[in-house]
Amino acid sequence: MRILMVHDNGWANKGPHQHHHLMEKLSVKGHQVVVVEYDHLWRMKNGSMRFPGIAKGSVRTGVQRFYDNGDVTCISPPFIKIPLFDYLSLAATFRRQIQHEIKRFSPDVIVGSTGVISPYWGAILAGGAHIPYVDYWLDATDQLVPEAFLRPVARMIKRRTLKKATLVLTLNETLREYVIEMGASPSTTQVLPGGVDLGTFDPARTNSHRMRDKYGLGKDDLVLFFMGWIYDFSGLQEAVLELARYRELRPDLKLLIVGEGDFYQTLQEIVRESHVQEGVIFTGKVPYTEIPALIAAADIALLPAHDNEIMRNAVPIKIYEYLAMHKPTICTKLSGIMREFGSNCGILYIEKPEDAVRVAANLTHEDVQILKMQAKQYIENYGWDVITDRFEEMLASLVKDGWHQDAKSTTKDVAFSFE
Repeated sequence: MRILMVHDNGWANKGPHQHHHLMEKLSVKGHQVVVVEYDHLWRMKNGSMRFPGIAKGSVRTGVQRFYDNGDVTCISPPFIKIPLFDYLSLAATFRRQIQHEIKRFSPDVIVGSTGVISPYWGAILAGGAHIPYVDYWLDATDQLVPEAFLRPVARMIKRRTLKKATLVLTLNETLREYVIEMGASPSTTQVLPGGVDLGTFDPARTNSHRMRDKYGLGKDDLVLFFMGWIYDFSGLQEAVLELARYRELRPDLKLLIVGEGDFYQTLQEIVRESHVQEGVIFTGKVPYTEIPALIAAADIALLPAHDNEIMRNAVPIKIYEYLAMHKPTICTKLSGIMREFGSNCGILYIEKPEDAVRVAANLTHEDVQILKMQAKQYIENYGWDVITDRFEEMLASLVKDGWHQDAKSTTKDVAFSFE
């Protein structure tokens, strides 16, 4: 198959997320994959916004993030590097680029993922060309627009995109209900769960001592772990402040934070003001190849996120990776995660972010061993090979049956079970 993916993020800026694994896995299997992307982090380059200016378009071939035989082509259209004007310019250049790729690449199917602008044009132009369009939701995308005053506009655009989609895929059942409320058809909305590379995230093949030594973690330290993009709602501020209160009683408590993000510098300031520099270790952004060893170096993983519109329905890929490394995971009661994983899966649910450090500090050795075993048993059925095969089957069915915007009657042909 020839697969065109459109999304409003840079392919290598964040993540990896589910669509990165799926698309690169499909390229390894011999499918041709072209991604239309946008460097959405341009405002953060070198710690400050660089404008005015124009970002030139680019084409990168043979892109691979984690699989040796990955072969993805990434195309970035030009845009104006001025806040807000970047969106306006992309509304034109995304449309032109997607239209060009439809003519040049002649895709069998178009997949839209994170973002607002490019998925909208992907759906509209796919319909005009009688190409099936798949709208793939990882989280409440309309709520992720940085400018709050633009979120109602984003929601309106996402509603229109959903109505044009041939098939809508969501990461979990809670998110499926969310998009149906927004206007997606229940009959063409399916759940495609996340996954993990069980070969890469294998505790038996990972050396934890190297990372503990690298970051000055003692063998008797109790290391709490967070990785990912750092938002003000990630719950890390609360974790740091709670850690500061525990330090006198538990000097062995350490918090290892992997990643960067909007709240990164502010969080560093909070650590300094709380005088817990020795207890909080920041790695910044690290190569993906180091992630398994970093998780292995920790004792307990954290996701102390706020229960807001963005996180409520999300199931971050990091949860699968924590469990694959058999790490007890402490997570706030987010409905998407609770419905996806349930109980007896290696996850302990807490009421609020402030509870994470306290709960972790009070786990007994027996508690930890039980949670590790639960994680190991749960994650065995979530390897990326299995999830990619399901995704491939869905796309192939759309292509084979000639799905397009006037062929909704074939819905039954892509109804898959994930029991």
